[in-house]
Amino acid sequence: MPVTKYIPLLMWWVSILLIPIFLCINSCRPKKERETVTVPKLEGLRDSMLGSYSFSRTDFDPEKLELLAGNGEMGGLVRADGLGFDFIWCSDLWANKEFRIPLEGVKASFENAELAQDGIVHYSQKQSLQNGIVDTQVQLKNGVYYGSEVFFSADSKRMLLLKIKNYSKNRELQGKLHLPKSKFMYASSWPEYTIGTSNTDMFNLRRINNYEIKGKSVDSLFTQGAWYLKSNLPLSKTNESNVFEMEIAPGAEQCFYFSYITDWQTSDFSDIVQNSMEDLSNFNRVRTKHVNQWAVDWAITPYLELPDKRHEELFYRSAFWLFCTSGSEQFLPGESQFANGCWNMKPFTYGAAGWSTLAFMHLGHFEKAKKMLMNHYKPKGLRKNADLYITGGNESDLAFSFAHEAQTDGTTTGTCDEQRHVNGFALALFHKYYIMTEDTEFLHQYLYPVAKGVAEFWSDLAVWDNTIKAYTFPVLRSVSEDLFEKSLLDIVLSAKWSLDTAVYYAELLKKDEPLSSKWSKVSKNMHIPQNKRYYLEFLGDTEERDYASYQGIRAPVYLGYPTSELGKDLNREKAMNTLEHAWMRNHSGNGMLGFIASWYALAAQNYGLGNLALEMADQNFNCYDPSHTALSEGPENRDRHYFLTTTSAYLLFPLNMVVNSRGNDIVPFPAVPEDWTNLVFHQVPAKGGRHVSGTLKNGEVQYFRVEKNKKVMHQTVRRDTIRLN
Repeated sequence: MPVTKYIPLLMWWVSILLIPIFLCINSCRPKKERETVTVPKLEGLRDSMLGSYSFSRTDFDPEKLELLAGNGEMGGLVRADGLGFDFIWCSDLWANKEFRIPLEGVKASFENAELAQDGIVHYSQKQSLQNGIVDTQVQLKNGVYYGSEVFFSADSKRMLLLKIKNYSKNRELQGKLHLPKSKFMYASSWPEYTIGTSNTDMFNLRRINNYEIKGKSVDSLFTQGAWYLKSNLPLSKTNESNVFEMEIAPGAEQCFYFSYITDWQTSDFSDIVQNSMEDLSNFNRVRTKHVNQWAVDWAITPYLELPDKRHEELFYRSAFWLFCTSGSEQFLPGESQFANGCWNMKPFTYGAAGWSTLAFMHLGHFEKAKKMLMNHYKPKGLRKNADLYITGGNESDLAFSFAHEAQTDGTTTGTCDEQRHVNGFALALFHKYYIMTEDTEFLHQYLYPVAKGVAEFWSDLAVWDNTIKAYTFPVLRSVSEDLFEKSLLDIVLSAKWSLDTAVYYAELLKKDEPLSSKWSKVSKNMHIPQNKRYYLEFLGDTEERDYASYQGIRAPVYLGYPTSELGKDLNREKAMNTLEHAWMRNHSGNGMLGFIASWYALAAQNYGLGNLALEMADQNFNCYDPSHTALSEGPENRDRHYFLTTTSAYLLFPLNMVVNSRGNDIVPFPAVPEDWTNLVFHQVPAKGGRHVSGTLKNGEVQYFRVEKNKKVMHQTVRRDTIRLN
């Protein structure tokens, strides 16, 4: 019989014998092969994470800070009783072109329903991070029992919704609804930020019928606007024009729909606001649209699992606060947007206005980031700002200068405005957006004009010093706001980075060769204050300033962020020594502002100093308000709560820890602290529209994957830098 006849049988037996061996080898192999997380699974993991970090209170405490609700255009602090707001803030409601004012709040009140600890049977208030809805349940010993839901619609950004249900047995809830009428204004000026009221009417009210009420602003206001309220149950007149009586039967629900529109949006605001109430007959339908929009926003946002649950919680809550307060169509956020009147709620270029723009980029919300960049880009105002500093005036009409504190037209308020480092910070916003999106239209229309304008500003401001044979800068104010000196480190680094960036884009676009040569000359011959071991705060610095607390020694942050590309021109060892030395001189962050601590952490991460960066970022936990509800500006000024600059700057810390884009490289786990040996992340944005996912287990990389348009482009199980095209 031919031998070939037995070959199929032989192969069958061999395969049977090899299967167990293969399975054994596969099971014993180190688990560094590609991991995948399906979208449904990732959504479930994120929902579980958000649920665990949502706000929940079961004891009424009048000392606790109220919860912040908002949708980027409108917001406020929800009353502890869940019945509305004492104040409502809007991105486009301004007392003048320098600062915002709030609306009188929409709020309900019921007879015999004042909250007092000794009269409460049950109290709970929960705010979901998934969708921002605040649910409140109140049961009193006197038989009053109600529940409420309140939120600013994420689907229709000019809309506030409040639903109240009567759970009382055989008892009507009788009460009043209070609507905006009075003009709220600041009772005192900078730097105190208390809010007071005047008797001046802000709105003329008209009751359309038993279910609809309208208010139109008086002509004397800087912002003209109109609000409109609709109720599913009737409202009765009282002697006060802005107060209406209501009754809710046992088991019934009363739903209020409140909309506010200003002349910043449309000249037809009075008619548009009333027409905006279409399709509001079903509260649940409106709620569903709102919830779905939040789901869309979270689906874009990176997923993180961190070994320190304090940081994990703060990451998700900070992202939540960002979505509540930022991304307006026309206006940049203030420092404590929608929470309190800190700094008159005007935008700061390197404050909430800048850091929240960066945060949106690093979270992958490029559409929202671009809207904010458009709000930064006001050429007429930027040219006018430059006139204040350029000798002989801005004759070429090319120079741009951003405001430390911006008015509605982009011009400066004049407060602390000698801080010209903000020009480098502002240019970095546009530069980083292009790096992450590679939007060529944006490059031509916005980035290059800003780079050119800022470079012109710096080259005109620089002065040749014959003694040291280099360009220096006149006396200006440092990012340490109390420091005025010549050639401040933050000024010099911002200028050098800006000039180099403008040269790069001019060469890329083959534009402005004569100007580009001038910028390059100034940059290459610029004096950077330093000695043999450290970069110095300013020209002639003897390092005698021993600082901590509010001001601190801040300038060294620019050694690493957002001017990270300067690394090639700086002495790496000297920069690292400077960051460590400055941190010690700042008493390891004692009393430091949260956003400065995070800025230091970002600078340290740029040099791979993971342990130091974590120590710096940990300072944020000293910034919690006493009720541990929100971060403040710093531990010594906790009344400036929900400080958006603090939380937005913090958001960048965990994201830059796991992935960093440098030039044409993507660096895996560039600055992970030694003790953080286990962490997971998914869909963190990187250069050129890429998204990165990775896992670290027991200190070893399990996988690090780079995707673009959902297609895997690169993958590694090591910490090797991934080279792009």
